[in-house]
Amino acid sequence: MKTAILSLDKNDAAKTWRDGCQKLGLGIASFSNGVTALHQLKTFFNSPAEWVFLAGHHIWGPVGYPIETDCSYSMFNGQGDAFLFFRSDMVRLLAGRGVTNDHAVIRGDNPAQFSLQCKVMLMCGCSIVPDEKHPYPEGIADIFELFGPHVLLGFTGSTGWEMFNYMLGGSARGVTKPLAKNFFANLDGETEDQEVIRDAWLDAGIAGYHDPDCEDTTDKEAQVIAVDPDGQSWHLEKGAPKKSTKFNVVAVTAH
Repeated sequence: MKTAILSLDKNDAAKTWRDGCQKLGLGIASFSNGVTALHQLKTFFNSPAEWVFLAGHHIWGPVGYPIETDCSYSMFNGQGDAFLFFRSDMVRLLAGRGVTNDHAVIRGDNPAQFSLQCKVMLMCGCSIVPDEKHPYPEGIADIFELFGPHVLLGFTGSTGWEMFNYMLGGSARGVTKPLAKNFFANLDGETEDQEVIRDAWLDAGIAGYHDPDCEDTTDKEAQVIAVDPDGQSWHLEKGAPKKSTKFNVVAVTAH
């Protein structure tokens, strides 16, 4: 079992994920922390791996630049020289100097170009799920169709990589020591049971962001979210996991 790691901007959470996966016994299929070249994007999608770390700025729907394209989900880096445009059957890639000229299309049914069929994905960025009134509600279904049925882990709302790093057992500003009950510690060596993996993420959110002296849910606690392979999403409320939106991905099957 292996992990593939792609962060469009450099961040320490990518390294913390890599180190945690190695301690679990997972091999490193690919590691790109900060992207400036098309070959780095291609390498990530060509890497056969069950655990995936994907980080960057992202929105549900098209970015609108540097090209007009039909997609339900987009990712890009802060420098504006790396872009990913997702659909259910392909990812369009643009990267490097003159991104309008550097592009490739990777199709989900072509294993020679697209080898990722993951079981676990940590999406490191803001708002990993669209709200119910979003104009691109099919985005989650497209991601699950493209990557295969998996546990999706992340946050809603505005975030930063330090929040992810803290949940994974790394450092963060304003925190005096790493989170003891972090995601990797909570796994206790488990790499395949998707329910255990989902709960390890949610439990890390409780340990890190729930305030037992507060009667309400804290702001950061409310941001922790996970989505099951069947589309059932989860959030935290007053120190406990609660079911949220059920996304329509039930027809998804592994390629």
